[in-house]
Amino acid sequence: MLRPRLPSFLLAAAVVVAPTALAAPAAAVVSPFASCADVAAAAPGAGDGEYTITVHGRTLDVHCADMATSPTEYLTLPVTGGSANYGEAVAGGARPGTTVTTSYSRLRLGLPATADAPFRVDATDTRFATSTGDIGGTTTVAWATASACVAPYAAPATADADLTGTPFGLSAAVFRVEGYLPGGSATQVGPQQVSVQGGGFCGGTGPADVTAVPLTWLAAVGPHVTRGPADVVAAPGAAASFSVAAGGDAPLTFRWQVSDDEGATWEPVADADGTELTLPAVTAAADGLLVRVQVTNAEGTVASAPARLTVRAAPVVVTPPADVTATSGDAAVFTVVASGYPAPAVQWQSSPDGATWHDLDGETSSTLTLAGVTTRQDGLLVRALLTSPAGSVTTRAATLAVAAAPPTVSDPEAATADEGGRAVFSVDVTGDPAPAVRWQRSTDSGATWLDVAGGDGDTLVLTDLRRQDDGVLLRAVATNAGGSATSGAALLRVVAAPAPGGPGAGGGAPAPAGPAAPAAPVVPAGPALAVTGGVGTGLGALACALVLAGAAALALVRRVRQG
Repeated sequence: MLRPRLPSFLLAAAVVVAPTALAAPAAAVVSPFASCADVAAAAPGAGDGEYTITVHGRTLDVHCADMATSPTEYLTLPVTGGSANYGEAVAGGARPGTTVTTSYSRLRLGLPATADAPFRVDATDTRFATSTGDIGGTTTVAWATASACVAPYAAPATADADLTGTPFGLSAAVFRVEGYLPGGSATQVGPQQVSVQGGGFCGGTGPADVTAVPLTWLAAVGPHVTRGPADVVAAPGAAASFSVAAGGDAPLTFRWQVSDDEGATWEPVADADGTELTLPAVTAAADGLLVRVQVTNAEGTVASAPARLTVRAAPVVVTPPADVTATSGDAAVFTVVASGYPAPAVQWQSSPDGATWHDLDGETSSTLTLAGVTTRQDGLLVRALLTSPAGSVTTRAATLAVAAAPPTVSDPEAATADEGGRAVFSVDVTGDPAPAVRWQRSTDSGATWLDVAGGDGDTLVLTDLRRQDDGVLLRAVATNAGGSATSGAALLRVVAAPAPGGPGAGGGAPAPAGPAAPAAPVVPAGPALAVTGGVGTGLGALACALVLAGAAALALVRRVRQG
């Protein structure tokens, strides 16, 4: 036959810890501490003992244990010993042994998380309890619990819960009778006391939730903030509103305060005595202002946590950058005008196609200056990115148009060359885009000009010069999209070559070589300078000249041999 067992809720752990008598009361109508942990944090090194805390407007004295490690709240029971605040398990019948009686001087107290939640006690915590008896190794009984295993429906065990002297009450409605053929009852003796009887073939009476027995608050309720004012972000010139929800015994009064020094000092707001505060037309000077409310009733005064007013206005483009047209080599200037608080930071960006944008290093002012623009930047897109803590915005894209810089060309210098030799002419050319250069000649003192065949670039080299080239004028013409420029004319002089045996002939030392000519088109002079589109010497004349030159050379050779 199975032996009936006591219900688990009727028995506590079989460990008895003697009470610790440490007292350090801290009297206050409304305490700044809401738990033993708050006390330990505010006063490192505080010992175990009695302290005053205020939990959602409810002020009470608690015993703080384990302050050095894990602060824990206990409710001290003023009425103890004899027939007050004990639990009992009667021995006999199915559970032989000696009757177990456990007397409590403090109860483990659970603090409510919200203002409408109750305090609770753990009836199984025997840290501050004393016990006698032993039933099969069980040596403790839960607070206010009576049990027995002696006879069906019998109730020989008794227990008591008495919160007299505390701010709490206890309802008999939170007790229950259970077990096998149980017997018993929970009788409301007064608002703070319940008398308990229990038993059965194996049963008893005790709190329904033995580890979290709900208590009723009987004392006055001080002011407490259930919903504090929230942070507000407002634009300059707009109104900023704050509100609070509070509880406590009526009447409650409210007093709003502000601080501009991070809470070091607080100043009252005139005529602000309700649950709402509106600051009209805030200015930039109010940015960072702290706001709180004090709530007061007959039990005392509490202050809400401060809320912060932040004054912000998102960036707004007042005047976007305009399109700019500049000549190559000049500066292009873009400007932007923006508003917002705080003043937005500016970052200029550029894009070749409007799809991808790149920050321009160091360009963070309201004016962007692009110095020395070139035609390669023609069509460049420019915009400003405006950023502040309140947001960001980009301006429209402005277009840079770069006009070509007209060419300039220097004057070539006159040149003198021997017949059959060569002459070099050069000019310095500027312009954007890079100008094309062509050379021209004139044989009529500059009245008409014709292009020199192959005469392109800033240097012109003429070779195999002839006497008929003497007196020719040469000039350079530079052209680009911006226009054209023409140099002054340079005179070409061609002189007769030195006679054989003259200076530099025979076995003497060769004449020193001149400096190497720059790479440039080499234009044979001809019997005459080649002219694009002009009339050159005929082939027959050229052949005759070659025959006569050959005959003269042959005659010269024969004279030398005869000599």
